Amino acid sequence: VKRKENGVKNEKIECKIVIDASGFNAVVRKRTNDNNNAPSLMEKDIAQNDIAICYREIRKYRFEDPHHCHIYLNNKFSPGGYVWEFPEGEHLNVGLGVLHPSAPKKQYDEYAKFRGEKFLNSEIINAGGGISPTRRPVDSLVSMYNGLGIMLVGDAACQVNPIHGGGIGQAMRAGYFAGMAIKKIFERNGKDGIGKISLNDLWEYNSHYMQNYGGTIASLDLFRIFLQNLSDEEVNSGMSAGLIQEGDLIKISEGEEINLSTTEKIMRIAKSIT
Repeated sequence: VKRKENGVKNEKIECKIVIDASGFNAVVRKRTNDNNNAPSLMEKDIAQNDIAICYREIRKYRFEDPHHCHIYLNNKFSPGGYVWEFPEGEHLNVGLGVLHPSAPKKQYDEYAKFRGEKFLNSEIINAGGGISPTRRPVDSLVSMYNGLGIMLVGDAACQVNPIHGGGIGQAMRAGYFAGMAIKKIFERNGKDGIGKISLNDLWEYNSHYMQNYGGTIASLDLFRIFLQNLSDEEVNSGMSAGLIQEGDLIKISEGEEINLSTTEKIMRIAKSIT
């Protein structure tokens, strides 16, 4: 692995395993090709419709409802994503995420105009943008390249919640599982250290993460695709009729299951058609 500092190539580092935790750019994942002896399921590129582009501002603005965070699903201002407004004392954290290739700053400016003069005239303390994957994890979190073990963690592995794009907790869990897999390799080789490794040695990380979180994230990915295909009218209709409730969305976004009794299902359907 060659290290760069300020764009200048420096030392070459020899290692047996590389963990790509470089974020959405995934600099290692995108530059590795697997050898013929170990064909990989690790995807190199992420589909554009699985990517969200975000823009956020911190404004000096006292929010009208300081005790609640507001999230809006609106295809006019945030196609494929959502707008958020999070009060922070005297400041407001406000921004949006949109489906690639929409222009988030342009969409945000339209939303700011909609918010009115008071909002537009408030002081901007900080502003910036970013890119985030919004999908299930890549099919394989590990790979081999000319005898070198590759492991992916965090955004490089698409380990995020597809509904809201948050990934800090997922990355921390993944780092733990990856570390435990490497620890076992050291323990197996004893004084020889990490020794020669194979894809089977790394696969434990794949298994642990996917069994514990992969299925949940995949189900959230399906729900994300479902939401993105609904019109604003359909979302409003489902919410106002009680087919979908605020608590349902919170549970789903946190990876929890919604278990409704037969009676509850009947009541929701009956309410929606009255």
